Amino acid sequence: MFGYSAPLKDMQFVYRELLFTPGAEDAPDKASIERLLTDSSAWAQAKVAPYSGSADLEGCELTETGVCVPDWYRELYQEYCQLGGLAATGMKAYGGSEQSVAVGLMLSEIIGAADWAWSLYTSMSVSVMRVIEQLATPEQKELWLPRLYSGDWTATVCISEAQGYVDLSMIRTRAIPDEHSNYRVSGRKVHVAGGDHDLSDNILYLTLARDPDDSWPSLFIIPKYDIENPTVRNAVQCDKLEQKMGVRGNATCTMSFDRSVAYRLGSAAQGFFGLNRLKFESRLLAGLQGVTLSEKSFQGSRAYAMQRRLSTLSQVAADQAKLSDPIIRQPGIQHMLSLQRAIAEAGRSLVYEAGTILESLSDEDDDNYCYLQCLLDIANHFLTDISFESASLGMQVLGPYGYLSEWGLEQNLRDCRTALTFNDEAPGQIFSLSSLKSSKGMNPGLAELIRRIEEYCEKYGDDRNLKFFTLELSRRVSQWRECQESVLNSTEYSNQFGHGDREVTHFWGYCALAYYWSLMAASAYESMAAGNCDSRDFYREKIAVARFYFNTIFPRTEALIISIRAMNSDFDLGAIC
Repeated sequence: MFGYSAPLKDMQFVYRELLFTPGAEDAPDKASIERLLTDSSAWAQAKVAPYSGSADLEGCELTETGVCVPDWYRELYQEYCQLGGLAATGMKAYGGSEQSVAVGLMLSEIIGAADWAWSLYTSMSVSVMRVIEQLATPEQKELWLPRLYSGDWTATVCISEAQGYVDLSMIRTRAIPDEHSNYRVSGRKVHVAGGDHDLSDNILYLTLARDPDDSWPSLFIIPKYDIENPTVRNAVQCDKLEQKMGVRGNATCTMSFDRSVAYRLGSAAQGFFGLNRLKFESRLLAGLQGVTLSEKSFQGSRAYAMQRRLSTLSQVAADQAKLSDPIIRQPGIQHMLSLQRAIAEAGRSLVYEAGTILESLSDEDDDNYCYLQCLLDIANHFLTDISFESASLGMQVLGPYGYLSEWGLEQNLRDCRTALTFNDEAPGQIFSLSSLKSSKGMNPGLAELIRRIEEYCEKYGDDRNLKFFTLELSRRVSQWRECQESVLNSTEYSNQFGHGDREVTHFWGYCALAYYWSLMAASAYESMAAGNCDSRDFYREKIAVARFYFNTIFPRTEALIISIRAMNSDFDLGAIC
């Protein structure tokens, strides 16, 4: 197993130089953030990462009293709570540190790369905390948030049901009001990450259920143990511990509720808003998983490539050691490593900006809302896809050793695959050609992405250092406009729902990553021009990776645009399938 090292400088580059203008009044305190990240990184590298493989082998166990996690998980959880990780983004009024969501994402990336399965216990808690912060009453916040921030309690999400997965119209779980102004919830939920465990004294289940008086499902909090009397267990049961191909250290459960005591979270209308927030959090987490495991794959395969040597016949020397070179000097290996790095770093920029937009989102902010949907669709459906390619290449660098568990890259590939499997749905209407055909227009989120790309091209179009990037970006936007016109005017285009959506999502996924690489290149050139000599090599590397992406990965859009134009009714998908 290789030693993971958190890329703190890369994270800070995105956070400080891309997301915030240096010297801006709202820029967070740099010293406190760096201290939190440095401490968490050192702890994750020393305590979490070395045992990730053991947790994958041991997994969890369902006993008569509930699910037991690997023994050392409990100690790690207590130490992370003491570091203040769970309270980092929480509200100060209830014991949180009120750091930004981007800082929370950096923490999640650090511990997720160390052990993604363990990190899900904390990540799910944080997602539920954010919904509680927005929808709960002051009394509910006072009761729940301090315990969640301290880690005494954990939380998780119960949405999916076996008959409809995430189809809200098929939700069968029922919530009936009781005589104490609470509710009694009955139903069964599947694929509940961290559904049961022995890490904390109590677990709060954020559950979607139908109130007979409302047409739309609402959100409820169901505690595992009675809140007033913690020795009394609520009617909550883990029916099954799901056996998975990856993320085995996390207890993914099938949970049943039999007239369980529950507390409503907000009104029916607010429940819809909370569900949207939960969907955004889920997609953000999926995109972060892709970024995290791509970075982990890059570091692991690079460490192997630096120590693995291969004989070179062109060298002549008496010393046998000089007759071989580390395989990292081979162009093929360099290409695979560069692709992994390019995906991880651009994906990080996209996910961090999505988190920053989500944090400041308001009901009146339609442009940012639409752009956030666009970014999260890319994160959920493109980043997870291409990160699997990245993890596969990382394993390939090791050759036959990639299939052995000792380096951890086969586990990384399995963990990465779960992100694709648990995507909540097909690509949304933002990247739907059928929607584009019927509405005769472009989704506002996609229009905002194009506007930002064109704004960048106009700003840097005459910059000799950045002209290469602006020309390539402008050409892809022009290709899309021509393709869009062709689709709208075509009478042969298939109106089947979902037809061509994956190709459109990937086209704009590659364009979005190119846009973020162009931003990083511009920032690097500006920093070097400002005389930042200490980091000159760091910025040169950024520019080199940006050029690699534009020269070797971005051209994939050429084939995708041809494929999208060919999406007509000349073939019958039903007959093929």
